[in-house]
Amino acid sequence: MADNLQSVAMLDEEFLELLLHSEFYKNLDRNLQERLILIVLTGDEESKFALLNILNNAKTDFDNLKNNFLKQEFKVLNEQAQILTAAKNLQQKVLRIDTEVLERQKEEKNADDLLKNI
Repeated sequence: MADNLQSVAMLDEEFLELLLHSEFYKNLDRNLQERLILIVLTGDEESKFALLNILNNAKTDFDNLKNNFLKQEFKVLNEQAQILTAAKNLQQKVLRIDTEVLERQKEEKNADDLLKNI
C-alpha cells in the first residue's frame, strides 16, 4: 500500500512539473493556474487525465497555429522574393534601354561630327 501511495505521489509530482512548464499553463491567469494546481494535488485520477488531455490538445493546437504561422511567413517571404526578382528584372531592362539610348546618341554624335568634317 505504501508503495502505491509513493507511486501516486511521484506521478503527481511529474504531472505537476509537466503542467508548470506547459505553454498552456503559462498563458493562464493566476486564478486558473491555482485551480489547475489544486486539481493536480487533490483531484482524482479521472480529473488528472482529463486535464492532461486538455494540455495535450492545447499543445497540438499551439503547434498547429505555429505551423500555420510559419507557412504564412514562408508564403510572404516567397512573394517578397518574387517582387524583388521582378524589380531586378525591370531594373535590368531599364539599364539595357538606357545603354541602347546612350549608344544611339553616341552614334548620332559621331555621324554629326563626320558631317561637320566633310
